Amino acid sequence: MHFHLRWSRSGRTKVDCTMGIFSRAKDRLIEQMALGYLNGHLLLPYGKATHLRIDSQLKRISIDAQLKGEATPITIDLVDYEVSKKGDNYFAEVRKIETSREWLSTLVANELVPVKLKLPPAVGRLLFHAL
Repeated sequence: MHFHLRWSRSGRTKVDCTMGIFSRAKDRLIEQMALGYLNGHLLLPYGKATHLRIDSQLKRISIDAQLKGEATPITIDLVDYEVSKKGDNYFAEVRKIETSREWLSTLVANELVPVKLKLPPAVGRLLFHAL
């Protein structure tokens, strides 16, 4: 990460974080690709993701989805994740999930997380190097 100090006319120091700009740009690119993957594969039988936001610095992914049988969209937040590699295999581990449905958040907290998922090789390779 590179920090640049600049002096303003007011005499105050400004700090620019170059890594933050690149990190956000990288996150936006991954969002576009991940949204297509989710809708074409993982969520296909259940509905459609309408929006996806990634903050790789905070390790947070937020997904808005319109699921079949639901009258209103649902928000799913993957709050603490890690992408890892073991041998030739890639994994995504999610330690906390929050949703816009209280009952679902409780169910997920009690029965699902932490969860470790094996990723398809191409997806895992991309996420491992990008996130």
